[in-house]
Amino acid sequence: MNVKTPDAIARYLESREADNEASLSNYFRPDAVVRDEGQTFRGLNAICVWKAAAKAKYQYRLTPLSLSREGDTFKLLAHLEGNFPGNRIDLIHVFVLKDGLIDSLEVRTPVELEGRRALVTGGTKGIGAAVVERLTLAGATVLTTARSAPADLGNAAFVAADLSTADGCDSVAHAVAQ
Repeated sequence: MNVKTPDAIARYLESREADNEASLSNYFRPDAVVRDEGQTFRGLNAICVWKAAAKAKYQYRLTPLSLSREGDTFKLLAHLEGNFPGNRIDLIHVFVLKDGLIDSLEVRTPVELEGRRALVTGGTKGIGAAVVERLTLAGATVLTTARSAPADLGNAAFVAADLSTADGCDSVAHAVAQ
């Protein structure tokens, strides 16, 4: 479940100052698109204006919580604290990369459990299987464990383990860390 942060996304997260077009080109494509707060910004100049306006309007601290990948799309769940209404919020940053640079970025609130991870023990039958299904439908990345693999797991990851043993607990802990 650990995903390496691509260089372009790392550079974006490190950039706290309002950038100029030359520095933005180190991590955004020239024709990149950003969607944030109901607005769309196209091209490096517009993205530069967006970043400067956000910096002037808000002072905040961003703490990455999780990163998932599906092809060239990366979803970063981040916790923000700052001088905006409510002072705290979790946001999803959806990055699409092309040729190693950010082609598009959408900043929005997560949908239900999107970006969250869940471990369900005994998640292969009965109530456990129903919990796995509901969490997956709500957008969570689910890892389940039992002594033997079920016939159908859906989108959940699985590790066979007996949690009454130290080896079984170690297997699950290792799977969670991945």
